[in-house]
Amino acid sequence: MASGSLQAAVVSITAWAAGDFLAQFVAAHREAARRRLASASSSSSSQGGSEAPRVRPTAAQMAAMVDGPRIAAAALFGAFVALPTHHFRRAARKSRGPTAAAVLFTLSLQQFLLTPLTLLAYYNAATALRGGFADPAFLRAYETDVHAGGRYDAFSVERRILVDVMPNPLIASWGVFAPLAFLNYTSGRPVRGVYAAFFLIPWTAYVSYTQSTQLL
Repeated sequence: MASGSLQAAVVSITAWAAGDFLAQFVAAHREAARRRLASASSSSSSQGGSEAPRVRPTAAQMAAMVDGPRIAAAALFGAFVALPTHHFRRAARKSRGPTAAAVLFTLSLQQFLLTPLTLLAYYNAATALRGGFADPAFLRAYETDVHAGGRYDAFSVERRILVDVMPNPLIASWGVFAPLAFLNYTSGRPVRGVYAAFFLIPWTAYVSYTQSTQLL
């Protein structure tokens, strides 16, 4: 039991930390590409249409864009949710036995209870850590798709999380937990940690990316 809990903690910490790093990596490359495009367009206009040489950021510059404390916070969140998630799934499996009905029952609990609560906890924790609840005025950047009516407060931030940000990652999570549930059923035992992380990291990266691009 202790080894199972430890493995679950390692997988969860790795998945959330690696996912956040991947999200930052993608965001950094997109920002670098945007700057190159803007620079090339500006240079082309000033040079009468001739194409300017492309300047790519160095590895050191890309590394400097990585927010270490943010990755550490993601790892801490992974540790926070690891044991409750592990014991939740373990109890759900034991209560029904290794049958197709048990897998469907566990998946339903996962997707209609545990995953929404995990996403809600993550977005609230990350937003609070980055000062979003202390200064909800950041919502002005999303004026076109925030239903705040010019009133920015904690309730508006929560509404933004629930209505605008959470739905897509929640839908995407079916592409993670449904295959994992199927593998659990066909193998007759929980998916090994390395394989679980293979499914989880792209999803946690997407969750982290939506946090930084749709909130803070």
